[in-house]
Amino acid sequence: MIMSGGPNHAADICSPEEIAAAAAASVYYGLAGLEDVTRRLPDAADDDEAELDVDEAYHRLVPNDDALNCAFQRKFVESPSDFEPLT
Repeated sequence: MIMSGGPNHAADICSPEEIAAAAAASVYYGLAGLEDVTRRLPDAADDDEAELDVDEAYHRLVPNDDALNCAFQRKFVESPSDFEPLT
C-alpha cells in the first residue's frame, strides 16, 4: 500500500490492526527495519513532515518491488510449509 499510494494513503485506508499485521509480516519476511517504518504510518496521516520521513525510510528499505518479491521468495524456500498450495 505504501509503495503504490504513499504513507499517507496507507495510513488513511488501513486499520490499526492491518498496520500491526503488516509490521509483523515485515519481521516474518526478514524485513525487520520495515517494521518500524510500518508502525510509524499513523504519524504520516496528518503530518506532512512525518509522511516525508516515513516515505524516505520506506524507499531506502524497499527501493522497488523486487525487494519485497525477493523477501517472499526467500521465506517460501526456507519455510514452504507456511504456505498453502495453489489449487
